[in-house]
Amino acid sequence: GQDISPLSVGDMADKVGFVFQEPENQLSQMTVEEEIAFGMGNLGISREEMKYRIQETLKQVGLEGFEKRSPLALSGGQQQRLAIASVMAMRPSIMIMDEPTSMLDPRGKNEVYDVLRKIKTYGMTGIIIDHEVERMASYCDKILVLDDGEVIMFGTPKEVFSELTLLHEMEMNAPQVTELADRLRKELQIDVGSPITVEEAVKAFQIVSIK
Repeated sequence: GQDISPLSVGDMADKVGFVFQEPENQLSQMTVEEEIAFGMGNLGISREEMKYRIQETLKQVGLEGFEKRSPLALSGGQQQRLAIASVMAMRPSIMIMDEPTSMLDPRGKNEVYDVLRKIKTYGMTGIIIDHEVERMASYCDKILVLDDGEVIMFGTPKEVFSELTLLHEMEMNAPQVTELADRLRKELQIDVGSPITVEEAVKAFQIVSIK
């Protein structure tokens, strides 16, 4: 509800945090704890509060004991979790993440999304730009679909991924289990509903098997 166009980056720094697609482009300090402290220092947060937030966020992202380690010595998934922690420690109202898992292997992707699930405990809103539809279906509360800068769809994962025709027109796909359920309905007349996660699909197929 706020027009941000007249505001400077400095005006928004304590309200909106940003996590880069490639964490190495964001990390700049010699140690993990210095990396988390860097943003807080720019906001003028007290030393005692910084120490508390460093330990708290390291615990949240699963990097306890890494305080003195170089960020460059971490794995890709650990680096991305550190980048997220450095933003979480600044306590913005909104955290924006630009494809935060695109450079990671499946394990690293899961590690990062598990951390993103926790940002609600800080009262933050997370905005994730991503093409990982399976993970978005499992983790996100709402999904916004844009096409050439225009809003095409906005709703829950179930609402958005049920619109298969519209998604396909934009050369997009729903989660694989949703696409499979659609083909079963059209080609074999087997109706398992519109599951959007593997867990939902397993339950749906069990019900069909029992019938």
